[in-house]
Amino acid sequence: MAGDLPEGPTELDNYNGHLLELAGDRDSPLKRAVYGLFKRVEEGGLEPNLAWLEELDSALNATRSLSG
Repeated sequence: MAGDLPEGPTELDNYNGHLLELAGDRDSPLKRAVYGLFKRVEEGGLEPNLAWLEELDSALNATRSLSG
């Protein structure tokens, strides 16, 4: 899928979107953060950047706090 990013639409909704749909109301902050980042890239509103790691780290910390 990474090679599809410069070309336009990806399979993001078919894979990650489907997993989030299955998760429903369950907390899945890391999956939602990754999905959100790549959705913004796909829509042309965000360029790949190492600063994403901070956003994903926050989501990972939220995931850790949920698991105990």
